[in-house]
Amino acid sequence: MNFLYHMVPDRIVGKELVTLEMIRQHDELYVHHTRKYKGREHVMSHKIPPLNCTANQVLNFTAIHPKKVDRALKEAGFAEGLLKRKWFKINPKLLNPDMAAVFLYRRDLPIEDAGNYKGYEIRELNSYNTLSKETIQYYKEKRTQGIRPLLFHLVPHILYKGTLKISDLEVIRI
Repeated sequence: MNFLYHMVPDRIVGKELVTLEMIRQHDELYVHHTRKYKGREHVMSHKIPPLNCTANQVLNFTAIHPKKVDRALKEAGFAEGLLKRKWFKINPKLLNPDMAAVFLYRRDLPIEDAGNYKGYEIRELNSYNTLSKETIQYYKEKRTQGIRPLLFHLVPHILYKGTLKISDLEVIRI
């Protein structure tokens, strides 16, 4: 069975994995979790047509096991530890398909174009669980430039307009 993955946040309020929009009222927490968007804040307001919302109103998951990403980062020359964290390993059946979509990360279409999205179907997760040559090349370029890469650049994202109970999620370490 294929699983979905999400880094365990280092600061969690409550008993659910929630969207950035849902923590907006917790100023310090919101600032902490949005710092990864510094210089690219516009990403949080991108529209997601199939879910009729913006990017800060969804949870982001990957179908790629974190060990694959870690291996590719090491091969690109990054020191160990870039991904040494805990991850939620999520049964894909926990997501309501009507509240989920796949962002394909097609470079030939604008991010907000409906053609850049596909419906969420568990049986198709296998087609999203490998890193592309373009992502691996991106890691190498960032290493050469001495810049920390975006870990899931050019990787399809599974987007979910909802919350998940943390108690329902398995935690793994890599």
